[in-house]
Amino acid sequence: MTSGTATPTLEDPILSSLSPTEKCLVAQAVYQTGNAEYDKAAQLLLAHPLLIRDKKPKDFLNTTKVKEVYDAMLRDPAMQLDPNESYQPSSAPLLKVAKKYYMARVVELRGLMQLEQDKFRITYAEIQEIRSGGWDDKMAGDKLAPKLKGAKPPPAQGGRRSSRGKPSDGDGDGDVEMKTE
Repeated sequence: MTSGTATPTLEDPILSSLSPTEKCLVAQAVYQTGNAEYDKAAQLLLAHPLLIRDKKPKDFLNTTKVKEVYDAMLRDPAMQLDPNESYQPSSAPLLKVAKKYYMARVVELRGLMQLEQDKFRITYAEIQEIRSGGWDDKMAGDKLAPKLKGAKPPPAQGGRRSSRGKPSDGDGDGDVEMKTE
């Protein structure tokens, strides 16, 4: 392509079933082992902490699946690589594939970081509102509002009082029990 714009292509269904993290890991494993040694790449992936953490089934990325996924990566028109050709470990064509999926993972991580930053900003703004007194009415209303429907308010001034001058329910423990129906 000589023009500055890339034409959008549909992603292979094999690749669309994987997350950017999984694609990146496959690309990196094959980069280390070469595309003639899919069994070694599958062994690397089987023990990878990110895949173990996600509780993927043991055969999730078996040798056959790794080969299918990597061949789909090589068939990507942007790669211009032949899936039938054998590439040595750490070769330039495999590096090209690994870089593409690494950058996709970086974009995913940046998006996740942005979401966390947005959540932090919202929480920080709420804390600042609370500190400045902006939530005083809301928090006072929450404390005063009965939590249960049908809760009876404490007795009026004429009700029983404990020895400390506070309203009492008469059982001697100095508190007022709210009864629910």
